[in-house]
Amino acid sequence: MFRPGTNPSFDLPPPRPLVSTTMSIRFQCGSCSQPIEVDDEWASKPVACPYCRKTVTAPMESTLGDPTAIQTATPVATGPPAVQPFSATPDAAPRAAGRNRLAVVSLVLAIAALGMFIASGLVSAGHSEQLKELERAYGEASDYAEQVRIMNELLKADPDAMRWLLPLAVLSVGWLGTNVAAIVCGIIGVRRPARRGLAIAALAISFLPILLFL
Repeated sequence: MFRPGTNPSFDLPPPRPLVSTTMSIRFQCGSCSQPIEVDDEWASKPVACPYCRKTVTAPMESTLGDPTAIQTATPVATGPPAVQPFSATPDAAPRAAGRNRLAVVSLVLAIAALGMFIASGLVSAGHSEQLKELERAYGEASDYAEQVRIMNELLKADPDAMRWLLPLAVLSVGWLGTNVAAIVCGIIGVRRPARRGLAIAALAISFLPILLFL
């Protein structure tokens, strides 16, 4: 061991290395002024300073000729410093994995379709005898012209029939389209792990009215 004063070059502690001698771009952090070195593949790209953890942009080439000429401070984080590219991917991946918008959409559509189904049932219940007669007459009709004639006769016999026939037709068509959309979204949503229970519930609600007709 050399004693202090015997050789001036050994009186001071040896300079600490930056990160790795295999890296090629050396520069100072624009926030804490500590020396950083990165692989040349990170030139002109954002990286995380291992000392202050701020995001800085690496230059195209080294701006430090001799890295030992600048004192190296102790990193803020414990453990050896590591230069990592600044990226939102690690945080964005869990958030993306937790999203399943189709499951939510399918449940909303299924509930809306069920509401239209119940509403159409209430309208039908108030005019069950007329609907049965209309259904029987439509079944006996030979062509479209005959069906139109039957409808005209119904409207002449009951001028207020359009007040409930039109809402019933809108509710029936709306239920059919909304229910099909809910089933499609539910099938896609159930294949994703996040919020799978919502998609399953949507499918159950969507198929309930269909099972009642069987």
